[in-house]
Amino acid sequence: MVLVCGLLSGCAWRPGVVNEPVPVVTWAEVEDARRVLVERQAARGTVQARLTLRLTSAQGEASPRLDAALVSDGDGRLRLRAWKLSQSVFDLTATPDGVFVAGREEMREAGGDTEQGLTRLTGRLKDLLSGPDWSAAQLSRVGGDLRAVWPDGLRAEIDGRTLTPRRFVVTIDGRASIAVETRWSDYDTGPWYRSVAASGPFGEAELEFASVTLGGALNPRAFVPPRRAVRIDAAETP
Repeated sequence: MVLVCGLLSGCAWRPGVVNEPVPVVTWAEVEDARRVLVERQAARGTVQARLTLRLTSAQGEASPRLDAALVSDGDGRLRLRAWKLSQSVFDLTATPDGVFVAGREEMREAGGDTEQGLTRLTGRLKDLLSGPDWSAAQLSRVGGDLRAVWPDGLRAEIDGRTLTPRRFVVTIDGRASIAVETRWSDYDTGPWYRSVAASGPFGEAELEFASVTLGGALNPRAFVPPRRAVRIDAAETP
């Protein structure tokens, strides 16, 4: 509990509605769907969440299931902290100044080389959790569903009934890809993730959200990396 309260805005945690089905959306034209996606993203704001995290390396080495807390400001900053038996084992902060990791040795012991992979994923993960720029996507119909393509190589398959992405595909270097499978719930201010499962050259990362609050106030120091954190440069995550 202390670890969670250090990340979030005090200890008065009020979780949002969990596991409510996402309502069906009525839309006729692709641009109608785009407006819904853009409006949802604008309404979401900040994210505070409790979750469990499981990492599996490319060699099949699985970490234990870790308790975790996540905060995102909706503007590209993200903090993910994981622990086991009240002991912090991993703390990752992504800001415009870079990606900072504490507890790297502990995470390597827990899950092999998955620390590198999770760090590599973070740049894209923070964008997906904040929400991709739907206004810049090329949208097209595929049967009753939608496909979205961005100029930087990100792709999404979108459920036409609820207008929630089922799957993202992230191109890393023009060859390798990360596939992100998603499930959604309806929260206080609209749909957001119930779970995220990413797989790629690094292995697998599974995030299962237990409680979520959207649009709340964040601790001003939520995105200040701990003193023992080190900056991870692109050269360290080939």
